[in-house]
Amino acid sequence: MPSGLARCVLCQQSEEDSVTGPLATKEDVTAHHNCLLYASGIYCVNSPLFDDLFGFSVEDVRKEKRRGKRLRCVECKLPGATAGCEVKRFLADAHLQAEHNTGLYQ
Repeated sequence: MPSGLARCVLCQQSEEDSVTGPLATKEDVTAHHNCLLYASGIYCVNSPLFDDLFGFSVEDVRKEKRRGKRLRCVECKLPGATAGCEVKRFLADAHLQAEHNTGLYQ
């Protein structure tokens, strides 16, 4: 994959599809809309209508990226799994695409 393509800081993918949603960039941070929405360590703080990063703070996304480096995906076993299960007793983290592939993401 060419290195010049914008990549999501959370999932490291450049493709945009129905699972990830569109990519957006603010400052030096690029992320998919759904990667941001399903990341369990951040929340939307600004109006998505007037913001380049779907309403998420650049600093919060950077923190979530750092947090994700400590979390391994239940499917691929690689770090960067920021999407957690909404069932509190099920302690699993995954990349958004992996959650979709395994049926965890509905």
